Amino acid sequence: ERNVNIIFPEVETEDMRILFFFHGLMPEGSDPASQIASALDFQNFANEYETVIILPESPVWDLVGQRFHLWDIEEGAYQKDLALYDDLRTCVANEFSVDLDKLVSSGFSGGSLFNTILISQRADTLAAVVEMSGGADLEVPLFEGTFAPYQTPSTDIPILLVSGGDSDIW
Repeated sequence: ERNVNIIFPEVETEDMRILFFFHGLMPEGSDPASQIASALDFQNFANEYETVIILPESPVWDLVGQRFHLWDIEEGAYQKDLALYDDLRTCVANEFSVDLDKLVSSGFSGGSLFNTILISQRADTLAAVVEMSGGADLEVPLFEGTFAPYQTPSTDIPILLVSGGDSDIW
């Protein structure tokens, strides 16, 4: 069971674009999708660019007494989040006039790590990806599997990678 915010342009048109935005790590009890939608003024973006914006909420992790929102990015654990993406994409396409060839996925931090999963597993459904402070193939203490494991995508897509440190590696 997940919360999902979907923002529609005030005037719906034919063949609207779709933008998925995946939030970063957030404390339990926050409302990540609503907070991101408000902070980034997504309603104006939706209106200006005739875009349906989909902001799903990640599951809550419990790690050494800390509870927080994070996508299931550990190797082998991301099937439910991929199913959520697939289902949301299909539902919006079945109910509204959207152009699936213009679907863009974006995310910040932990959301960008999930975009690495999307690039690896669902590149054929994406027109482009924007990753802000993401990465791939991360090793995290206390976990045996790799976080955000990268696999060569099935198709080439444009990707904008944005990060903020001199030692960041892509």
